Amino acid sequence: MTKFSDFLNFRKLITPTIVKVIYALGAVLMTASLLITGIGMVVSESARTLPGGYSILGFFGIIVLILISNLVWRMYCEFIIIFFGIHETLQDIKNKKK
Repeated sequence: MTKFSDFLNFRKLITPTIVKVIYALGAVLMTASLLITGIGMVVSESARTLPGGYSILGFFGIIVLILISNLVWRMYCEFIIIFFGIHETLQDIKNKKK
């Protein structure tokens, strides 16, 4: 019963777990949308400039964009989790003082 009581009184936080799920979903959706956009850009660019060929620079640009955007997304989610870690540490310190 004490875990449920902690949950109801907001002593046990569920947001860090939710942030991890949101990170995974966001990373998958971001990668998929960038891939689709990148393929469209490469195909449309190659149709305009290179007859029958694909733009290699556009392909590598999209790969770099996917890596950087996922890194920034990960850092943002970790930053949110850090705040909840600070909160839990402060609660532990408060409980040890009593």
